[in-house]
Amino acid sequence: MIAQISANLLKVRNDDLDAAILDALRDVLSPLGVDRGGLLDVCEDSSLVKISHMWYREGVEQVSGYINLAELFPWLAHELVFQGRTVAISKPDELPPEAEIDRRSCAMMGIKSFLDIPIFLGERVHSLLVINTMETERDWPDEVISFLRLLGEIS
Repeated sequence: MIAQISANLLKVRNDDLDAAILDALRDVLSPLGVDRGGLLDVCEDSSLVKISHMWYREGVEQVSGYINLAELFPWLAHELVFQGRTVAISKPDELPPEAEIDRRSCAMMGIKSFLDIPIFLGERVHSLLVINTMETERDWPDEVISFLRLLGEIS
């Protein structure tokens, strides 16, 4: 599937690239039973992220624009942007005690489980592949994480 997505993205015209990325997100995320997922561009100051491309399961409330990652998810911002670590959380209770603000933000946004993968451009985290469930909690097996990391790197 990754080879097919990569081939499709390479041959698509620039005018159609955004639609092709959204199609790829839908094709990959929908069968995983997640509620939304997409790419967030990390801004130069590393405290804000801009939603670049986001897929939503039907009926899921959309998020748009910029998100102040440092304000809403300070622990995650540190782990993802500054440490470059993938964070897979099956339920908010798995977050460490120092992530209390992040836990409250998850509750406020209705997030039950999430997988966030930093995507590097050179030495810097350029974007994040973020995947959320809103209805149910779920585990993130290593093979799913590896597959989604590859997807993020070609998008």
